[in-house]
Amino acid sequence: MATLSDVPQPRSLAGVFNELLIRPLAFFDRARNGGQASPFRILAVSTLCYALYGAAAGFFQGGDQILVAALKAPLIILFTLLLCLPSLYVFSAVAGAEWTRRSFLAVLAGFAGTLALVLLALLPINWLFSSSSRLLGKIGRAHV
Repeated sequence: MATLSDVPQPRSLAGVFNELLIRPLAFFDRARNGGQASPFRILAVSTLCYALYGAAAGFFQGGDQILVAALKAPLIILFTLLLCLPSLYVFSAVAGAEWTRRSFLAVLAGFAGTLALVLLALLPINWLFSSSSRLLGKIGRAHV
C-alpha cells in the first residue's frame, strides 16, 4: 500500500478535485509539508460550483431568480465559511492541531472543494425538483 508521500501530485485542477474525493489526506499532507497546494484556485472553482448549484435552485421561481440565486448561493456559503474561521481555528488548536497559514488555508480550501463536489453531484437532482415543483416546503426540505 502506498503512503501519502508516494502519491504523485496532480497536474491539473481537475486532478486536485479528484484527489480531494479519493485521497483527501494526500492533499492536506502535501500542503502541510510545503507542497504545491493551490487553495485560492480551489476556492475559485468551488465558488463557481456554488453558483451553478444556486442557479439550479433558482429554477424554482424562474426568470431573474435564476441569476439572483446563482449570486446568492456562493455568497451565503463563503460568508458562512468566513464566519466560522475563528471558531475552527480556536477549537482545533485547543484539540491539539498545530496550524501554519498554509495548512489552515489548505484545510479551508479542501473543505470548500469537497462541499462544492457534493453540491455539484446533487445539482441534477436540485434542478429537477426546483423546476418541477411549486411547493416551497418540499423544495426547502430537499435543499436541507
